[in-house]
Amino acid sequence: YPDKEGNFNEIISYDKSYYLPHAGMNISFSVKKLKKNELIPKNNYTKWFDCDKIYNVISIRNQKPEDYFVFNTSGNTKKLDDYYKNNKIKRDVRKTIPLITDGNHVMWILGHRTSEAYRVTENTERVLEVSVRFEE
Repeated sequence: YPDKEGNFNEIISYDKSYYLPHAGMNISFSVKKLKKNELIPKNNYTKWFDCDKIYNVISIRNQKPEDYFVFNTSGNTKKLDDYYKNNKIKRDVRKTIPLITDGNHVMWILGHRTSEAYRVTENTERVLEVSVRFEE
């Protein structure tokens, strides 16, 4: 993990941590009830997602050709490959970037951005908290 082609794909369970040796990071997942007026962390390595907006099995993996994310509050989508090209991320680096995905919908491009589709709102009841910790 990753395999000899550089691919990796781990289906996650809540309340568990996963170690990605090639990226030198631990990623943990936990679900919690959102308290009224609770502040969302403004942190590059901890993200909150609305649990009720997740429709598939969540995975930690690298890019697949059909991957996309929602880039604005209007619900417009962008192919992940186009995002990488627009941000001048080299082709050999793209395959190493861990993604948190809901099927082919990319929830979080680690080190980059999250999909607007999972944004926590005043209607959110349960939050999936994803935290990244780097090895020292």
